[in-house]
Amino acid sequence: MMSVWNKADEDGRREVGAAFFEERVRGKITGWNKGFVVGQKCGSLPESWDSEKRNIVIFDSSEDECASIGPRWDNPIYRDQLDALTNIFDEIKTRDVSDDLRFYIRMHPHMASLDNHYTRTVQNLGAVNIEIIPPQSKVSSYALLHEAEKILTFGSTVGIEAVYWRKPSILAAEAYYRSLEATHNPENHDELMRLLLDEALPCGEKDKTLIYGYYWKTFGEPYKYCAPSGSSPSDISFKGQAVKGGYWVHHGLRLIGNAETFVRSRF
Repeated sequence: MMSVWNKADEDGRREVGAAFFEERVRGKITGWNKGFVVGQKCGSLPESWDSEKRNIVIFDSSEDECASIGPRWDNPIYRDQLDALTNIFDEIKTRDVSDDLRFYIRMHPHMASLDNHYTRTVQNLGAVNIEIIPPQSKVSSYALLHEAEKILTFGSTVGIEAVYWRKPSILAAEAYYRSLEATHNPENHDELMRLLLDEALPCGEKDKTLIYGYYWKTFGEPYKYCAPSGSSPSDISFKGQAVKGGYWVHHGLRLIGNAETFVRSRF
């Protein structure tokens, strides 16, 4: 990301980087990713929402997507998200916290079709000051983001989006943006709890988010031979001719990482 940013035209890179965040909040689908805000009601908040209280929103991630990546993507503090949420709220229940403190767990929309130990356990975490927003809820993720005091994420893109929209963002996992120094990255549970309960937690630098946005909007240099030709990562054209996945390797084209990375790596 830094390499791409440093080589980019200084006059245009900020605008391009900002466009990434502006488009996402409007629900525009980026790359081949499903637009998860589709089906959510713009501006809607939970009925229990009280803007006079300290509302902290936790956005979880669909951990199953990262299961095969390996130890590089292991959570640096907890065994997994469930371990994190259990430890956080077990401690909250033992602390003399203010009645003004409210927690909302926004389950990732991608989990709407999942029924497993994680989804069942999280949906039973609700307590007096904890509310679970299920994956299929029409509550707006961006309304939650804009109205929250701060947010906590486990690698979701919304963690860096929060900083762009001037909200303190705590990251309790690995993420592509972890090293940009835009988010608060606690090294242990005690530090995370301190950040979570801090009433005056500062927001990171918005300019750092533009580096992330620029990368995911451009992926480097302009295409020379390849271009996407459909709605799937396997739909590309090579020198104007439509080709399919197996064709790439058979004809000596190098597959880098995964199909989308390959298409976007720009020959």
